[in-house]
Amino acid sequence: MENLLRKHSKALYMAFGIMLFAVLIAALFYATNYANIRIFYTIGNGGTILISDVTENAEIAGETNQTLFAYFNNFSQGINMDTFKMTIFNFQHDLSNFNTLIVWFAIVGIIAFAALLILGNHNRNIYYKSNLIGGIILPIIVAAFAVVMLIQNIGLMNRFVANQSEFNIVSAIMNSETSIEASKITDLDPNVSNKALEFVRSQNSCNSITFIIFEVLFGLVLCYSLFLIFVAVKKYKITEERRNEVIERAVKQND
Repeated sequence: MENLLRKHSKALYMAFGIMLFAVLIAALFYATNYANIRIFYTIGNGGTILISDVTENAEIAGETNQTLFAYFNNFSQGINMDTFKMTIFNFQHDLSNFNTLIVWFAIVGIIAFAALLILGNHNRNIYYKSNLIGGIILPIIVAAFAVVMLIQNIGLMNRFVANQSEFNIVSAIMNSETSIEASKITDLDPNVSNKALEFVRSQNSCNSITFIIFEVLFGLVLCYSLFLIFVAVKKYKITEERRNEVIERAVKQND
């Protein structure tokens, strides 16, 4: 272990930085798989969320929930659209907020990584108290944040899994690439509407893979942060003799 810390300390800390930059880049793609699990809404007086089959600016922006409402009101069983519309809204809202939180998590981690470099934890042959304290506190901050990310991410995943079939239908209806075909569910010709219904129900573009990948990613950051705490404590201990010699020489020179 002593040889590892002496010869590869820089690589150990650089791996931490690379991991955090990877989280930042990955954040750009977090919501991609669930981007069409959405519902159009307007904000009323007092910040009230208003959701109906057609939003107030539908004619201007082409924003309409008509097909979505038509499907869940007429072709689904056991779905109360007055309740389910808020399930969709809350999921898209919380997913977006968590996506932003991932970016902040990565930024905080990168700042902690940069602070470790400033302290010289990656290249100092002898660790002093500043290296020990920084080597413990900074990774602890990242580790604590990672725990929050793990909990919130799995919470979102559980909400997705609980509504996976319905959310896939929402995604098919609200996806601009499939919305035209989906809108035919209200066609007067039964052959056309039945074909559209079959199409909508066959769509399975959304799955849990993104949540799982990020759960692993957050877990890796957590574990590596704890590992760096061990590295700081271990290196502080194994350099004790040389540190004491340096301090003793400094004291003698100042006498």
